[in-house]
Amino acid sequence: SRLGADHADVIISLNNLAKVLQDQGQFDVALDFSNQSVEKARRVFAKSDPKLWVFIARRGSIHASLKKWQEADADLQEGLNGLKGIEAPPARIRMTLSDLVKLHNDWAAAEPSVPQEKIEAKKWQDALDQFNAAHPK
Repeated sequence: SRLGADHADVIISLNNLAKVLQDQGQFDVALDFSNQSVEKARRVFAKSDPKLWVFIARRGSIHASLKKWQEADADLQEGLNGLKGIEAPPARIRMTLSDLVKLHNDWAAAEPSVPQEKIEAKKWQDALDQFNAAHPK
């Protein structure tokens, strides 16, 4: 039997391909696959499914690789809030918080003229530190 375009396995494969392409530095192509996986995941996966939030956060990290800072921030925060909302495994939340810290540090370094209230590296580092204190590895 053939899998339809919105079958969960197809969506997961799109996201996995986006990750591989990101790891290879092919960020534009990775973003295309990530956008497809997020769009389909929003239709197919329940809000209680951690894959939805992980896929959104991954797209945020791809945006960050492309220096699309605001898009990255929006996706990473949406992914983080979704993961926290379903009480996802601490390692997954920690990874997304770490990605937010890296994003804001990279953004500050790349665009020193950006108003500091838009760049919240300290806020996210504090959130990560608090999370790590509450959830030791």
